[in-house]
Amino acid sequence: MYSFLELIKPFMIMKLLTPFFVIAALLNICVISNANALDLYVDTVTKQIYAEPGPNRVHMGFYVRADETPGNREEPVRHT
Repeated sequence: MYSFLELIKPFMIMKLLTPFFVIAALLNICVISNANALDLYVDTVTKQIYAEPGPNRVHMGFYVRADETPGNREEPVRHT
């Protein structure tokens, strides 16, 4: 027959690991939500835009791609 400690041991382990799983899930959500984000840099000499920092490049900002779907556009009103 099993002792009480042997029966409860798996639940104790899960109770200790639960915060780890919650933190891992939150980090995963943050990474997924920033998948379409992009930091852009502009070269001060040539005025070209780059996705990576480098010499003569100034950070422009953090940009997120805006998906344009047919449902998002406002259609002009047609008067007949």
